[in-house]
Amino acid sequence: MQIVNENNLGEFLERKALKCKEAIKQNASLLNRFLNLCLVFDECKDDLDNAHILECSSFKELFLKKAKEEDGYFKITQDIKALDFMQLNFLVNQCANFLKSQGLKANDKVASFLQNSLEFVILYFACFKSGIIFVPVNACYKEDELAYIYEKTKFNYIVAEDELLAYVKCDVLKLAKSSFLKSILKHKKDFIMPKINPLDLAMILFTSGTTAKPKGCKITHYNLLFAGYFTLHQIGLRQNEVFLSSMPNWHIDLQATALMPSLRANACFVLLKRFSARRFWQQIVFYEANISEVVPKMIELIKLQNKFAREKKHKLRFLLYFLNMSNEKYLEFKKRFKVDLFTSYGLSESIVGCIGDNYYEKMSYPAIGKVFFAYEVIVANIKENKLIPLKANELGTICIKGRLGYELFAGYYEDELNTKNSFIDGYFISNDIGYFDENALFYFFSRNKDLIKINGENISSLEIENLLSSHKKINNASVICISDALACDKIIAFLELKEYPYKEEVNILQKNKELKQIEKELITLNLRLAKFKQVSEFIFLNHLPRNYLGKVRKNVLGEIYGRN
Repeated sequence: MQIVNENNLGEFLERKALKCKEAIKQNASLLNRFLNLCLVFDECKDDLDNAHILECSSFKELFLKKAKEEDGYFKITQDIKALDFMQLNFLVNQCANFLKSQGLKANDKVASFLQNSLEFVILYFACFKSGIIFVPVNACYKEDELAYIYEKTKFNYIVAEDELLAYVKCDVLKLAKSSFLKSILKHKKDFIMPKINPLDLAMILFTSGTTAKPKGCKITHYNLLFAGYFTLHQIGLRQNEVFLSSMPNWHIDLQATALMPSLRANACFVLLKRFSARRFWQQIVFYEANISEVVPKMIELIKLQNKFAREKKHKLRFLLYFLNMSNEKYLEFKKRFKVDLFTSYGLSESIVGCIGDNYYEKMSYPAIGKVFFAYEVIVANIKENKLIPLKANELGTICIKGRLGYELFAGYYEDELNTKNSFIDGYFISNDIGYFDENALFYFFSRNKDLIKINGENISSLEIENLLSSHKKINNASVICISDALACDKIIAFLELKEYPYKEEVNILQKNKELKQIEKELITLNLRLAKFKQVSEFIFLNHLPRNYLGKVRKNVLGEIYGRN
């Protein structure tokens, strides 16, 4: 089943730009330019307390008052920029020509070490037009984590935030974000694309799972083109609607659930540099967003903000929602903000939310929805490397079937073993636990015990445990995740020391001078990890609780933490 019409993402952008050019040729008024915007970027600077929101009732009013075209985009305020498809295409072509001038060619790799930004989107499409493989790197990563991505991919070039350049120790060409626009604007606005096929590799997207280190998901041009079609039909996104997102660019969610469907539908995509609890709902109202997306921690933080006069005068049809939340908290949020949650479930490997609500039916919360088109999903038990499909209301592993490189990722980059082990009987094994009911509605129950999810980031507990166990006095380490009342998740490490004799009961050791020194050294080790992976508390035990197979009983560790 061939769903997309274009061969690649460069061709997709060219077609959009041509239609935009024709529309502007017929009517070049500022209002028509506003109606043809495809991308708005808000810097969300700390020193600006949303002055534009106080000055104007909406972004449309601000645009018509202050928009000035410069350097190939509309400058609205110091921290807001906007583009239509024609402008975006020109900047992408200039960037593609710049990359070519740096000696880069098809199948080379360019890494992005950037926060959400206009520069990210331009680089993203410039790589796709050039046949270059794009490698987005989590901008929270530290030196060791970036070095790991380099060792896996051997990227040829990197564009990084100025303050992150210090982490780039690998011997590659590099460019600071502050020099990006200045560098590309010197180049021509037309670009001749090399031949690029739908199943050619577009991107290597790293995602943490149950293995010790992140794995690189191979994402094809078809995958991303398909994502635009799939999600716009799932959420019913319409021309001239507004999709606002603060999700990070190194996640498949921002790309496949927000950016690509917005561009496909000729909607306006509003990209926030970051999530600000204080401003988020004001931004929803100001940009007149029809759709946005949240995770549990965002909802809890939004609820804590002071009410403002226009907070219920939003234009949201719904909020896309990922992960679990109690029914009580859901009802509190819905009562105050008068908006439904549109639930969705997917992974980097499934590209989109293959299970979810759909815009023409009633929202199904707390269910995660039904299987949407192009996928087959079952719940199964795994026995002797075979799947045993389960019936309604039986708990098991969520397993997803699709075609590699089309509906599913194309495998893990240079990792045939992990790719092979991720599939059984043609299904991708999610390692998530769930069930479905008699109405074919699916429910998410829990994640694999070795996978931690914090604020939308997948974290392998094994990666942290291996790092802590490298300390000369630690015999074994085991980590779990707990949540406080605000749904602010934190990682707790339980540590078994080499010199302490085992006893039958699991006891917490009081921190004497020696243990405090070990803890200090572990904190130093901890700093080598991205902030979202760092351990919040270290607990020393005389031994870790294990089952008869020798595996650590993490449920017992959770009980130990709860008692102390």
